[in-house]
Amino acid sequence: MSDIPEAERQVLITAYELGRRERPATEERLARMGTAFFEKKLEDWKGAAQALVDRGLLKQESEVFTLTAAGWKLAESLDKEMFSGEFAQILVRSVKSATYSKFCEIVYGRDLCQYNLSDMAQLDKMLELLALQPRAEVLDLGCGQGLISEYISDLTGAKVTGLDYAAAAIELAREHSAGKRERLEYQVGDIDHLKFAPESFAAIIAIDTLYFLRDLGQTIADLRDILKPGGQLGIFYTQTLRPDQPQKLLEADNTELAAALRQAGFAYVTYDYSDAERQFWELEQRVSLELRSEFEAEGNLDLCESRIEEAERMLKLCKANRNARYLYHAKME
Repeated sequence: MSDIPEAERQVLITAYELGRRERPATEERLARMGTAFFEKKLEDWKGAAQALVDRGLLKQESEVFTLTAAGWKLAESLDKEMFSGEFAQILVRSVKSATYSKFCEIVYGRDLCQYNLSDMAQLDKMLELLALQPRAEVLDLGCGQGLISEYISDLTGAKVTGLDYAAAAIELAREHSAGKRERLEYQVGDIDHLKFAPESFAAIIAIDTLYFLRDLGQTIADLRDILKPGGQLGIFYTQTLRPDQPQKLLEADNTELAAALRQAGFAYVTYDYSDAERQFWELEQRVSLELRSEFEAEGNLDLCESRIEEAERMLKLCKANRNARYLYHAKME
């Protein structure tokens, strides 16, 4: 299926993203989400959905399209390939951008080329709770270009393994930390399909990386299996509500992550960073606008505009009281 036409590829990816969100893939929803995802790259989808039905990758019941088992497998692969490839390119450019370095210094308090919501105060709070010991084996899920993994290892002496799906980002991480191989390792891998031996890690860290999983509950169970006895998790997680969902799901014990942790046998303590998230988006928006001309002069205006658009979108959710952010520090019961 590597020769699948671009329009059909876009429909598959969009149907997959709707499926992960448990939203019916009507033609209207497919068109709306596809426009948001692909913007100027959007192909003419005329006939694409029917072609996928004919291929056995989609099926249609009434007005709703759903992925077949074969369609889901292919769409999942295409989705991860698209997002990891594009994000890896962004990371490579961001690492080389003096303006993005300045942006991170102001917004996060230190330039680790961050693309998460955790400033240094939040990151250091998590490390305080984990109390990592020298040589302790730690897994950093979604490590990107590895600067946060390196910061953690430098600060604690822990042996950190960074995992990310984006091969270009992992290559950057390996190059940057070449002199620290005895305590820093980076691997290309898929959080949906972890391949570590049982009881490999004393701690596992996930900073805003658990939103795009096939099955959050299964992933948390997999993390349990690769933790050593007495192992712990440090997870930053924002719960976002759809308009039809009740407000109680924003409570720390009612989020999707909290349910998955309990199901897997974890006890946890939470720290509420919801106000901090709102302040983060306000600061990101302000600093991005202030640095816009510098980004443009570098030829990196799109890096800036994406942050402005992200901040505007998330501030609307904050104002509508449709998101809440927590740090979960979890241990096996």
